[in-house]
Amino acid sequence: MKKLYISIFTAIVSIVSVNAQAPHFQLYEHFTQASCGPCAAQNPGFQDSILNPNTQIVRHIAYHTSWPGTDPMYTHSPDGVNNRVGYYNISGVPHVQLDGSVKDGGPASFTKQDVKNAWSKTSALKVIVTHTDAGNVRTVNVEVKAVGTLPIGNYKLKTMMVERLINYTSAPGNNGETAFPNVYRKALPDTAGESITIPAVGASISFSYTVTLNSVWNVAQMAEVAFVQRENDKLVINSGASYDPIINSTIIHPTTDIKNGAAGTILQFPLTIGNSGTGAESFTYTLTTNAPSNWAGQIAVNGVTSGATTTQTVGANATLPVNILVTPGATPAIASYTLTITSNTNTTSPPISSIIYVVSGVRDLVVSNNSGRGDANGQTATAWESVFTNALNTIGANMMAKTTSDVMDNAVKNNAMQGVKNIYFNCGWTFPAFTDSMASRFINFMSGGGNVFMSGQDIAWEVFDSTNANNTYTTQFKRDFMRHFMNVDYLNDGASSSTTLSTIANDEIFTATTTGTISNFYGGTNMFPDELKIYGIGKSIYYYNTVQTKIGGIRSYNGISKTVHIAPGMEMLDVAKANYILTQSYKWFNGLVSVEEYDNAMLQIGAAMPNPASNVVFIKTNNANKNATIQFFDIAGKVVYTHQINGNEISKIDVSNFSNGIYFYDVAERNGAFKKQKLVIQK
Repeated sequence: MKKLYISIFTAIVSIVSVNAQAPHFQLYEHFTQASCGPCAAQNPGFQDSILNPNTQIVRHIAYHTSWPGTDPMYTHSPDGVNNRVGYYNISGVPHVQLDGSVKDGGPASFTKQDVKNAWSKTSALKVIVTHTDAGNVRTVNVEVKAVGTLPIGNYKLKTMMVERLINYTSAPGNNGETAFPNVYRKALPDTAGESITIPAVGASISFSYTVTLNSVWNVAQMAEVAFVQRENDKLVINSGASYDPIINSTIIHPTTDIKNGAAGTILQFPLTIGNSGTGAESFTYTLTTNAPSNWAGQIAVNGVTSGATTTQTVGANATLPVNILVTPGATPAIASYTLTITSNTNTTSPPISSIIYVVSGVRDLVVSNNSGRGDANGQTATAWESVFTNALNTIGANMMAKTTSDVMDNAVKNNAMQGVKNIYFNCGWTFPAFTDSMASRFINFMSGGGNVFMSGQDIAWEVFDSTNANNTYTTQFKRDFMRHFMNVDYLNDGASSSTTLSTIANDEIFTATTTGTISNFYGGTNMFPDELKIYGIGKSIYYYNTVQTKIGGIRSYNGISKTVHIAPGMEMLDVAKANYILTQSYKWFNGLVSVEEYDNAMLQIGAAMPNPASNVVFIKTNNANKNATIQFFDIAGKVVYTHQINGNEISKIDVSNFSNGIYFYDVAERNGAFKKQKLVIQK
């Protein structure tokens, strides 16, 4: 009986260990230079907001490039630096790659939210780095231990020696910087790394390197950072450093980390916690939240519900089931619940955590972009989200909540936006304003009838100005989204001379004729309210100063969703104007002010009925030239079908062979002009 019990226990541990996950140490590979002016502007903020507060969980390697000027840290190790520059195709500094391919951009584009997101992830690998010195010879040992399963791929171990802090008495370049953290010095055995085969779960593979310490290095500051990178997509699976604390706690996050639920309904988020150490360890589990006071959250460990905190001892290489239980209350919200695991045995171990979100009772959602601010201080748009919430509160938006862009992206992806009808996107002056992924989430939301308000200076510049070398964020997908869904195009970058915002006469929604002021909210020369162009069915609603052709705002309605795009950020407008724009948008979105007859009249020629369609669609063509055609395009702009009009008043078109999705079509009017509209196919 005893032998049978041991066999069963071993089998259970083995099965659970297949899914065990270790803490994920995020890796920031930072390309910089001592004679780079923008580096001197952005690096201090990056150090203050990302590196210095997170020394236990952030790993950082700084590669000093050969351009734009003098830098002795490059000339010390040129081959290794050039290899990493080529690996990521780096064309300008400063530039940062987070975990290889998770996120990249200038140092100022990284925020505390990025650190939080990365640390809340886990990894199927542990990377353990140690070193010993004998005189001027150092032996570096790297152990890669599999605690879970990884997909098949081309994996490499890369080990970099860094000097954790180099201080110069005078600036070595011409940008004024004198202190440089985590400077790359040497790769072991080289920057190409070592190809590895991921070991079986519970097993390890080890590497040992011997290196003679260079006399230029400050030996007391020398350390090693090792990481496993998947060459297929450059993703860093996990990293470790010779200065890492001991962390034995493990966690398997819930399969779905965001859910939508009604008030009074219990939502469950099952996960698994464990101990990967060689001895029993005591852990404290604490649940914290930003939920309204009438919501309830509890944790259950091993089937025992224990409120918001409990302490458990977990045996060596063992796991326990945990459940986060959330009951939304009457107050609408998107609430986060963070389960934090702290070791009582290894008190130097940093806590690890898992974050889940619950959406309940929300109709109007304020979304603040969590990218970094444009003037390099790293601040995100949440700093002025109160401009939005205060305005909506004044009009009685009692089903309102607020969140950040990454949470909204996740909610749409996981189908947790039930009940959310309107998004108010607070972008301010942040880069990137949104990604391709986020644009696709907006499309998904709008295609289901959701309405979108969007404001922020330089959104259109970022999306459309592909000729500017300083703009690294433009993509064709984002341009298609702005044109075909927001009905916004771009004329040129704004100027500090655009200091007022006035209403286009006779608009049916934004009827107030008072002029609002636009301030240089960001100081210095940072005044860029985009000048826009109408695309498709868009309608100009605001202009700058006294020139009505200098468009600063556009709205649209395509029969499915309504949009409002304001080029200046709401934070740049005087309070009265910002409040008016937001409250009128709220009224229009929620049907409290209606001009559907007017808007539908705009759509009369070329309007598709029904829309969405499944098998057949009717399109009014008003006796257009019989030789004219209706062309249908997919989201990528490829022509998928051409229909001959033949002079008919209404064209009946068979779309039964179309796949589900978004399409666009051109309809010829009497004068031969074409206008593009959208068709949704749902079967």
